[in-house]
Amino acid sequence: MRGKLTTYFNVEKLKWTIDNVQQEPKNLRTLELENKKLFDFSPDKQPVANYDYSKAFTNHTIQIQMGDRIYLLTDGFPDQFGGPKGKKFMSKNLKKLLLDNHALSMKEMHELLNSTIESWMSEANAEQIDDICIFGVEV
Repeated sequence: MRGKLTTYFNVEKLKWTIDNVQQEPKNLRTLELENKKLFDFSPDKQPVANYDYSKAFTNHTIQIQMGDRIYLLTDGFPDQFGGPKGKKFMSKNLKKLLLDNHALSMKEMHELLNSTIESWMSEANAEQIDDICIFGVEV
């Protein structure tokens, strides 16, 4: 079953921001392209629902500016199989896609993400294996 990307999200998975911040937060993985930085906030590995073992989620505080973008997503897009060798899309490729196309409007980014994952899956005739949810906001 192939689905379209939706705006539902599960915040315990991943949280990325692309912005112009001058002083970057400590202990975060970053990628940079043309003065744009992508900050990768590591997830807390626990369910959102009520569970026998739970602890408080980590709070991250960052300075944001007009034009910054924040993406919340599940692992469905990077974990999707496809491409010429039937491999996973991978987080590094999704991050690069977001950075390379950061100047697109949010609507154009939505269309690009949809067409990219559809093309990726069709190359290997792969079925969607998990939810694929990305929520993007531009400040």
